Amino acid sequence: DQPTAVVQSLHSFDFDEKTRTLKPADPSGDWAEVSIHGFPLAWLPSLPKGFALSGSEATGEFIVRAENGGFAFRPKAPFVVAGVSIQHAGRVLSRKLDLSVTLLADCDPNGWQLQVAPLVVACGGNHLATIEAKASSSGGSNQPLVISGTWKADLQALVAQFDGVDLGWIRGQSASGDFSAKVGTSTELDGKLTVVGHNERHSITASLHTELDDRGRASFLAPMKVAIGPSVSDLSIEGTRIQDRTGDRLYVKLTGKSVDLDHLSLLGATLAASAGAPFAAPAKSETPAKVRDQIPFWGDWTGHIAVAFDRLKAGEEVFDNVSGVFNLEHGSVHLESGRGATGAKVATTLDDLSAKD
Repeated sequence: DQPTAVVQSLHSFDFDEKTRTLKPADPSGDWAEVSIHGFPLAWLPSLPKGFALSGSEATGEFIVRAENGGFAFRPKAPFVVAGVSIQHAGRVLSRKLDLSVTLLADCDPNGWQLQVAPLVVACGGNHLATIEAKASSSGGSNQPLVISGTWKADLQALVAQFDGVDLGWIRGQSASGDFSAKVGTSTELDGKLTVVGHNERHSITASLHTELDDRGRASFLAPMKVAIGPSVSDLSIEGTRIQDRTGDRLYVKLTGKSVDLDHLSLLGATLAASAGAPFAAPAKSETPAKVRDQIPFWGDWTGHIAVAFDRLKAGEEVFDNVSGVFNLEHGSVHLESGRGATGAKVATTLDDLSAKD
């Protein structure tokens, strides 16, 4: 019942039907002005895994100009949409979100570039998350897609916004990081993450390098530091994932010079919960439930996890040269071998120990 977009030519131009190229009369000036009056969110591509957006229609303005033998898109006003709701399988997860995104784009014979500067997610005037990103590709079919950016989020505000959704695994006051990727026949991904707790002395910092090939094989390396007050753990997670007709196999190695067992529990519970695992790290005062999980938290994955720590603190005890290998199978975990020493005495030596419950 009303125009969705209005395009106004700012001066004359020639169009070559054979080459399908436009030639503005003034190559150095703005060629057209585009105003988006009401872009329905339903016209956007479907989101993965059953997620959907609904809300008011998007508005925005930008200029198209001839530049470097191609065209450039420059914003006059950001794209804005208010009252957005996030739904999953018919259930509303969050509502009354305000989205604002400023887009810049360039396209010429040497390739193209798209920049988000920035995307802001807010509610009631409070910023929940901000993302700045850039994607580009040089000319040629074999050239990779290059992506980079930075982000930050108010974790406490985000958790409060998703009312009725179990996001207890998201802990802390704020988070920020950066990322970069090259996507082609293979993919390389690098990123950094910093999470700050409600107490500024509590934090997690991590780096990640991942490589994926077209045969379903992925390798990753993630050094990290966990600080809870004066207690600090330095550790590294290195692994390989193989996906083929036989299923998913995961081979992981955890190493560290000085590690606190409570920090490992915190990381393990957070990673498992984010992946949908049916358990969480218990508080020290809780008694572990003596009820077997119907589905193992590692699902259908198989493989092994090797551990090697120079020093492991568990409560008041400190163990040196702690190592072990856990095998993951369908429905069971086997501890093949392990050792740890406290002082000059060997505290534990375990061989061929299995725990099928």
